[in-house]
Amino acid sequence: MVEFVRKVSKSICKNCLTDKRWHLEKKALYAGLICKVHDVIPSPILNGYRNKCELTIGRSVEGKDNTVGFGFSGYRVEVLHVLEPTECVDMPDKMKHICMELQVYLQTKSTRCSFSPVSREGYWQMAVVRTSQLGGSVLGVVIHPQTLTQEELEEEKKGLTEHFAHLSEDSPSRVTSLYFLVESDRRNETSDAKYELLFGEKWIEESLLGLKYRVSPTSFFQVNTLAAEHLYMWIEEWCNLTRNTILLDICCGTGTIGITLANRVKHVIGVEISADAVEDAIANAKINNVMNARFHCGKAEDVLQLITYDIPPEDDVVAVLDPPRAGICMDVIRLIRQCTNITRLVYVSCNPSGATQNVIELTRQSTRLVRGPPFRLMEARPVDLFPHTDHCELIMRFERLIVPGIQPVR
Repeated sequence: MVEFVRKVSKSICKNCLTDKRWHLEKKALYAGLICKVHDVIPSPILNGYRNKCELTIGRSVEGKDNTVGFGFSGYRVEVLHVLEPTECVDMPDKMKHICMELQVYLQTKSTRCSFSPVSREGYWQMAVVRTSQLGGSVLGVVIHPQTLTQEELEEEKKGLTEHFAHLSEDSPSRVTSLYFLVESDRRNETSDAKYELLFGEKWIEESLLGLKYRVSPTSFFQVNTLAAEHLYMWIEEWCNLTRNTILLDICCGTGTIGITLANRVKHVIGVEISADAVEDAIANAKINNVMNARFHCGKAEDVLQLITYDIPPEDDVVAVLDPPRAGICMDVIRLIRQCTNITRLVYVSCNPSGATQNVIELTRQSTRLVRGPPFRLMEARPVDLFPHTDHCELIMRFERLIVPGIQPVR
């Protein structure tokens, strides 16, 4: 994380000449960095912390087909080998039991082989498993239809349903929801294929900071719930909220950040591209009696243009940006820069290298294409959401630079 900040520090000093003196002073203070990088906040749980895993269905090293686990051979070999997750310390035991139960079904009761990403032949592709602290468990199974008829697909759904629905209440492999997805091309990100509920509850429920959230199979939710609580507490502190603040939650997922902070602000506005996640966010606000939040579905660059246009210039606005791994598109950064009453911004990144250009564009001096006073990167803090890996979630706190003659209205 220090190296990431060191890298962007050089670019920021180069691209923000109007604030160069301030940046040089900070670099002298923080050994070449333009802001303080705090120590890592450790995860309160080290083993079995993941509440969601995506697993591959393929051949084991020994050649056993329909093995459920993690692929490790890559796509350049003839066969994608899969390793069972029994020794994976990141997965809770409940999740491992569910994976092994699915493997038992596929290897003993199904006549279909696994799908090969090389030959594009075969059927069973992957499984998605979610568990929660409240005891819920979701299994989603993905199949490539090839030339299967609808009747044959119905037979596969019936077989899965009968197998999992008849597990006893105290079985460690029991699931509270079983989903099925027919997906002909998982490489196509625009696919509109949806998971079909075969039996059980439509959602899984999770608890975070004393609030309850429902989560759909495909909706984003932080994979380490206990560590996410620490992440959200730091987001709250860095937002410097007041009762007159409008919280703009960009890439809000199921609404967890906005709903968590709703009782501290005047209003929460969430933006999210996933329709399932927005549906969950609206329901989650209702479940937690949050009346001052609304959520919009659409591309952030399209929705934000309308939202920021309607925000009165006297309102105090703080933005929380929690984008995908690759960061957010440039149009969103431009809209944030142009809405000058966004005076504070907290950026949450699970992949700092993907956030590099966003950070540079937020802090660079105003240009014909990037209008509005720049932001200053004030401090950064890693939070360990992924124990046993080199990855951390990075929170960055930005404040708007006050430029004479273009001062943001508070």
